[in-house]
Amino acid sequence: MRKPQQKANPGMHFVVHEDPSPICDDAPYPRLAPGEYDARCVEAKIYKDKRFRRWECRLKYWIIPEGPNVYGFLNLGSGDKPHAGRGSEYRRAWVEANGDIPRKRQRLGHSVFRGKIFRIRVDDVTRRHDGRAHHEAEVYSTVKEIVKRTWP
Repeated sequence: MRKPQQKANPGMHFVVHEDPSPICDDAPYPRLAPGEYDARCVEAKIYKDKRFRRWECRLKYWIIPEGPNVYGFLNLGSGDKPHAGRGSEYRRAWVEANGDIPRKRQRLGHSVFRGKIFRIRVDDVTRRHDGRAHHEAEVYSTVKEIVKRTWP
């Protein structure tokens, strides 16, 4: 006895799109002249970056007084959980934001950055993650260093 044949996808209809081209859904990153700026940290977030397979702390700054937002990224290692060793840039920035060194077993939480005003050094990102050069139109600015905390 044979089973009756069924359609592979009953009710499936093909839709013809007028233009199947991809649409850009993100705004371009800002481009600032390289140099030092005063900026308020308005957001801090720790996440595991899937592309680089490592933990990152992303800090979002608002340039004072009227500037755009610019981002800074601090590497927290590629282990099972974030790690900020004695020589890491995250730890150095955390000490600057906190105003003191951490005690033994103290959590180096990213909330210490929020709401504070820093003197930051901004520079251009001219290369992709794999070393290839960006097209001139794709070059953008990022925070390379927290120079010092200026308030509070």
